[in-house]
Amino acid sequence: MGSARALPLHLPFWDKVNKGPAFVRYYDATNPEARQYIWAKVTDGYGRYGIRTFWLDACEPEMRPEDPEDALYYLGPGMAVQNVYPRDHARGFAEGLRASNEDDVLLLCRSAWAGSQRYGGRSVVRRHRLHVRSTCRPDPGRLEHSHLGIPWWTTDIGGFKGGDPSSPYFRELVVRWFQFGVFCPLFRLHGVREPAPLVGSELTGGPNEVWSFGDEAYGIIREQLAIRERLRPYVMDQMAAAAATGVPPMRALFLEFPTKRRRGRYATSSCSVRTYWWLPSPCTANGHGTFTFQRAPHGWTPGPGPLSRATAGPRQKRLWNAYPCTYGRAEP
Repeated sequence: MGSARALPLHLPFWDKVNKGPAFVRYYDATNPEARQYIWAKVTDGYGRYGIRTFWLDACEPEMRPEDPEDALYYLGPGMAVQNVYPRDHARGFAEGLRASNEDDVLLLCRSAWAGSQRYGGRSVVRRHRLHVRSTCRPDPGRLEHSHLGIPWWTTDIGGFKGGDPSSPYFRELVVRWFQFGVFCPLFRLHGVREPAPLVGSELTGGPNEVWSFGDEAYGIIREQLAIRERLRPYVMDQMAAAAATGVPPMRALFLEFPTKRRRGRYATSSCSVRTYWWLPSPCTANGHGTFTFQRAPHGWTPGPGPLSRATAGPRQKRLWNAYPCTYGRAEP
């Protein structure tokens, strides 16, 4: 990657061996020859050991300072073409894998652009604000991510930066985030927990395993892991449908019911397969002891009234223990 007016050094990187930062330079992912060069290095360093799945981190690309006006690419100036970088970065890996007779390409990418799904890219929607409402609400941005043609996405459960595993507030947040994440297309825990420096060669992070947040939280998290495992055939069915048709696994209700008159907000997400729906409605407020639902013609939606256990209909199911009403185990 070239530079219009400064040194072509893009990111200070702290290695475990070096005490100070090493300044690195990004390759030009928009250049076909550069992609082939990188794939040759990856094959030599990883492929010969049988590694076939890759995590493509910092592929925005993450530069310090972030100055696309200074970047020069094979395709053109940074202000015009830089957004395609994560897509073309994934493209180099996908084309290399397919040339090696790998049909099922899986790449976990931190960023994506239009067309990334062609190259097996799964993107991460990051959340640094550690708050239940901003984290667990199925907001339009996440749903639109799917509707724009990139159906495979995820979040960093717990948030990437911060969070004290011994804090009651953070423990509840992690539980709520797991209850939300279990219904996302991809399901993963990731982040740097306190106490930990955010930069430097000693960057390791605090405990971040599923058992790191206390016994009560661990019991609920285990329930969510079991739910996801039971959903495995369902998820695989949805992923296959997404690959074949482009219809995303997580979608807004208007995509399921385009002729229905809009009533309130359509932020609640749905996942459909064959003859039934899952309609998760995450708790989005910490410390609240109640969470109620009202019956609607198309299923369950948050609303006033007592918690109903009525049957949702022959074509609908409600997973009651996905979102317990209190910070504790769900009612049987």
